[in-house]
Amino acid sequence: MTAAHQLEDITFDSLHESSQKFLYSDTDLAFITDVEKMPQYMGVRLMMYLIISCQQGKITFKHNGTEQTLMANEMYVFTPSSVMTDLMMSSDNKMRLIFISQRGLQGLLHNEISVWNRAIFVDRQLKFKVSSQRMQQLTLYEDLFKSKLKTINEPYGRLSITAVFKGFLYDLCGVIEQGRKSNSQNAGPQVIATTKPQEVIFRNFINNLQNEKKKRQPVSYYAEQLCISSKYLSTIVKQASNRTVMEWIHEYVNADIEYYLYNTSMSIKEICHTLNFTNLSFFGKYVKTQFGCSPRKLRARSIKANQQVQPRH
Repeated sequence: MTAAHQLEDITFDSLHESSQKFLYSDTDLAFITDVEKMPQYMGVRLMMYLIISCQQGKITFKHNGTEQTLMANEMYVFTPSSVMTDLMMSSDNKMRLIFISQRGLQGLLHNEISVWNRAIFVDRQLKFKVSSQRMQQLTLYEDLFKSKLKTINEPYGRLSITAVFKGFLYDLCGVIEQGRKSNSQNAGPQVIATTKPQEVIFRNFINNLQNEKKKRQPVSYYAEQLCISSKYLSTIVKQASNRTVMEWIHEYVNADIEYYLYNTSMSIKEICHTLNFTNLSFFGKYVKTQFGCSPRKLRARSIKANQQVQPRH
């Protein structure tokens, strides 16, 4: 593997500063379809999700040191902090790259994020075979996306773009779920029986967190649900996902905050109570720490963004 000091961290800021041509790009999403001009990265650390979709040809690379090959009608998902090295593409290659932040993914999928997290972090399912029909449908999203970009500054233009990409992600979740069910059906009783206890604990933790109405709870709360110690839960979660329990909790809480602020008419006080914050002052401090502004300004920022946006493309 490429030495750590040679790795280039890929962030949305570094993407925007590059000469790469985007179909669309903002602070949480970058969509690249013109890959002919894309540099063949020899070593990068991705600070967001990267979804590679191969429509034609062949792509080879190493993911955290393990060699991978993508052929036509295959997709691959890199998780945040993944290392990609030795990227090579065949001369006849056609592919698309979608970079999306954890916050953006959580905000778009919201209630369906459990499908994604279960496949990626529990089942370790990163490579997906896509039928020709499904790949054609995903390509149609690209055409619709291009068309909608022409009217993005019109009323509801930004929301319309978001809806298109949300539809794409839902279809991708359909591919993931279909692949998961197929793998489960093909797995015999012996394979199912060898599931590690740690994987079961992590899966149950994610499910409990997803289903908890008031997700902002101490680590001990989720550990008690699983009849284990907080320290053991913290160890298992870190090993399984390279993230802490509190990072997972914050991710889901932040997604709920954005959901209620952006999509409901609930007052700040009502949202504070719904999400299990002790008082408005503490809720305001939490939101400012996580998002850089007050809940009121965060809601106003969303309204303004939906009214006018300047995408890079």
